[in-house]
Amino acid sequence: MLEAHARAGIRNRLLHKIGLEDWHLIGPQLEAVTLKERQIIEVPAKPITHAYFLEIGVASVVAVDAEDHRIEVGVIGFEGVTGVPLIMGDTRAQHSTYMQIGGSGHRIPAEALCAAIAQSETLRTLMLKSAQGFMIQTAQTALA
Repeated sequence: MLEAHARAGIRNRLLHKIGLEDWHLIGPQLEAVTLKERQIIEVPAKPITHAYFLEIGVASVVAVDAEDHRIEVGVIGFEGVTGVPLIMGDTRAQHSTYMQIGGSGHRIPAEALCAAIAQSETLRTLMLKSAQGFMIQTAQTALA
């Protein structure tokens, strides 16, 4: 759990942008975590249990088809958050997400993040902008 005075040490850019009122909604729900290389964060078609705000390390988002062909469609680092489907109103992962480079960050239970997004227009707007940035990255990856 992170109290308001602990915000100064936050290195995740998205968490750093959250206003004080919104911080009071999610800060108490955040848990500091260490993430190992290859640690699985999300599994396709399975419920997302937590969203991760990385501070160190890189998460790889990978599309997987029925024949287990894989292609990386995006990466998430200290600028964003995993669990984009949660922001968009879904509770299940569409892609596989795992730690490509181990590190650390903070996680929040999926239900707590969804409740905070539903409660706060400003938090919802910030999270939707983050999701849009990830979708732009995904589109650029498809062009590469």
